[in-house]
Amino acid sequence: MNDVKFLKSERAFYNPLLAVFLIAVTCAVIYSNTLDGPFIFDDEHVIRDSERIRNVSNYLRFDQSVLQRPFVNLTFSLNYQFGQLNVRGYHVINMLIHMINGVIVYFLSGAILTRLLRSTKSPPFVPSHESPNTGRETPISLIALFTALIFVAHPLQTQAVTYICQRYASLAALFYILSVLFYLKGRMVQRSRLPEENSGQKTGLPEMPRSRSVVAAQIFVLYILCVLSGILAFLSKQTAASLPLIILLVEVLCIDNSWAGWKKKLPWAGLALLLIVTAALLVSGRLEGTAPFGSLLEDISRETRETETVSRWNYLCTQFTVITTYIRMLFLPLGQNADVMLPFKTGFFDGLTPLMFLFLAAIILFAVWVRKKMPVVPFGVFWFFITLSVESSVIPIRDAMFEHRLYLPMFGFAIGLSATVFQWFSSRRFYPVILMVCITFVFGAAAYHRNRVWQSSETLWTDVLSKAPHNYRAHTNLGIAFLDEDQFTAAAEEFQESLKLNPKAKAYYNLGIVFAELGEPETAIEHYLKAIEMDTRHSKAMVNLGVVLLKQEKFREAANRFEQALKIDPGSVEAHVNLGAARMNTGNMDGAIQSCSEALRLDGKDPFANFYLGLALIRTGNPDAAKAYLLKALEINPEWAMAHRQMGLLFAKQRDMDGALLHFSEVVRITPESGEAHFHLGLAMVRKGDREGGIRELSEAVRLEPGSMKFAGYLERIKRR
Repeated sequence: MNDVKFLKSERAFYNPLLAVFLIAVTCAVIYSNTLDGPFIFDDEHVIRDSERIRNVSNYLRFDQSVLQRPFVNLTFSLNYQFGQLNVRGYHVINMLIHMINGVIVYFLSGAILTRLLRSTKSPPFVPSHESPNTGRETPISLIALFTALIFVAHPLQTQAVTYICQRYASLAALFYILSVLFYLKGRMVQRSRLPEENSGQKTGLPEMPRSRSVVAAQIFVLYILCVLSGILAFLSKQTAASLPLIILLVEVLCIDNSWAGWKKKLPWAGLALLLIVTAALLVSGRLEGTAPFGSLLEDISRETRETETVSRWNYLCTQFTVITTYIRMLFLPLGQNADVMLPFKTGFFDGLTPLMFLFLAAIILFAVWVRKKMPVVPFGVFWFFITLSVESSVIPIRDAMFEHRLYLPMFGFAIGLSATVFQWFSSRRFYPVILMVCITFVFGAAAYHRNRVWQSSETLWTDVLSKAPHNYRAHTNLGIAFLDEDQFTAAAEEFQESLKLNPKAKAYYNLGIVFAELGEPETAIEHYLKAIEMDTRHSKAMVNLGVVLLKQEKFREAANRFEQALKIDPGSVEAHVNLGAARMNTGNMDGAIQSCSEALRLDGKDPFANFYLGLALIRTGNPDAAKAYLLKALEINPEWAMAHRQMGLLFAKQRDMDGALLHFSEVVRITPESGEAHFHLGLAMVRKGDREGGIRELSEAVRLEPGSMKFAGYLERIKRR
């Protein structure tokens, strides 16, 4: 195909509907193998085990707006309302967000390129609409399309999309990019009214309405949408704090960088700064007198760091290496790792830090140098550095590096790469298109392959350890994956390896769980006590320790542990329920009823709270009330043999043998190898008048437990009748 024919067929790709279709299909294909991936890592406490997301009203009150990332948590809550913990629904929403982001990137790229390339002289960026036969038509739509495709297909985006919890990054990016688009559109409408902007050339913009009031209303709406999108971005993730700098970048590079123009903007910039400071003071409580102004700087210092274990300077020095690695992975995404756990630098002259700094400085200087000849390059470079600045500067964060932090900066890379490729091959339009198709395909295939790693906790953490064998956190999480699959020996090995690398209360706690499951209560107690010694506020270790003591019939000691746990975490349903069970076994029925009732107040659907409250009511002589709670427990868990057994005993005591037979039959069905189950069913049959059936069930009980004198004695007595 010659270049002229290609230029004619190329016009089909100027259709935005086709572009949106290609972006959506690309995204859907790449992430089609992620829909059944389980909750992993932070997903477990943010979503799976979170009580908070189970009630949407928790995120609809005004006072929740100051909590961290409330808008994304609201979407998790809505996911839960419609699909409970069906993981597919969460993945579908993440994929849709990524798809929408790709579409927004397409339109934002078109708007930015229209402004940046309006005065560029070198082909193929001549902003004209000449005949395709000249080879001079601006391929802005193609560059925008490939920018969006690179953004959607790049394998570094997988962590922000496939890892459900990182909806924080993708949803914040959605509103962030949307805010920039609304701002740019508003400014373009504003500039289209100026005669100097339109003289001598077409802008490619649709004709503006002649009515000044209509135009003013359009501009006002676009700016309001810009502000609202920015607020939603910040409520999704605090990294959106860099948005004002990006708006400034767009204004300088795409709209107006003249001193005369900026003199007019200074009052508005001052007003914007005043509003931002006022909002910060309002949120901090200083305007309401609830916090002293004297501690403002201390609060700012505290709020702009996540950890005290690394200084701001050392964190910044570490980021020179991190950002260099990010840039390498943008071009060559090899060795992806879900949990790098990169060690922090001890100063500027630690390792190759000076060289990394010079490399980054050279990139910035190069971007400034080519700003006139290749204006898209400086835009992409500065977008990358600014959007990465919150997490890769002087704000210390526990982990120096994570791939999902590149989700928003990816746009700068994508637009810079696409525009550069088209400029390099400006004389032959066919070549850059083929090259960009190949790049998109390679990135997409790599992303599809990378998503396989996220298909289970075991595959993910095994992959992490293959690249970082000294990552103690990966050993812990792989151990938890084995624990969930009842591979207790393998789990113990991973937890012990984690302890060797970095002794933590969490590893001791998990070892306690393993040994409790293996039937070694004393060893389990030893590890739980070690976890509590290292972390005196480890309420879960206290609860699990109490459970082991409960099974050993050390009821008072167990109750003490549950009470200690509740002092730390008064909202622990598990602690309330087990305290109720311990009190019941010490004869404190009122205390048992109180504890179980409190557990039900916190979670009315907890089966154990319903069961033990029913049991306590039976023992206090209130069987009718008890029946309702036991039935509720069975409604929640129909396969609970113990609850069926208690219901059977309750019906038998009330001489309702039909009800007793129904529940004892369920116990036998659920636990066919239990001699106790067959024994109770046999007695119920005899009392109902089915002597033959009763003898059969009692005989089965004796067969299963031949050493039971009780079962054998009842069988002989029934046979002699």
